[in-house]
Amino acid sequence: MVGIATALVAIAISVSYLLLIPSQVPALSSPFGVTSQTIPYLAGTLGLAFGGALLARGLIWRNRASDDGIPVQADPESRAGYGRLVLALVVFIGYLMVLPIAGYLLSTAVTVFVLMLLVSRDRLVLKAVLGSATAVVLFVLFAELLNIRLPTPLVRGVL
Repeated sequence: MVGIATALVAIAISVSYLLLIPSQVPALSSPFGVTSQTIPYLAGTLGLAFGGALLARGLIWRNRASDDGIPVQADPESRAGYGRLVLALVVFIGYLMVLPIAGYLLSTAVTVFVLMLLVSRDRLVLKAVLGSATAVVLFVLFAELLNIRLPTPLVRGVL
């Protein structure tokens, strides 16, 4: 059941992403017939396809029966995954709300750190370093190499 919920969340995010592209990304064309909206549409379509695949897998798994014909019961540990899924969604929504205020680097580093904490609570220093490194690597990739503007903190000069 967690797989079905995850699939539905992935589909919802992908659909909302696809619906926002025309209003957020101007349609600039290039000499090769590719517009500035091509890659976002490709990413949204891939997200939708993966969400659909997860949904199909979850529905097939739910209806699976064991060799004796008895339906397979959900593992109690998988039910605990619902709480982590809801927490991950809350963290993601919080990330989207804090992003314009705190800027990309700080909010991304903290979000990655918190999401890793949802998986396990050991090696806190390593998780903090990995969260920071992830934010820096993605910042360099998007801001410096691809020249994509990322949100900056409201108070300039802080970060």
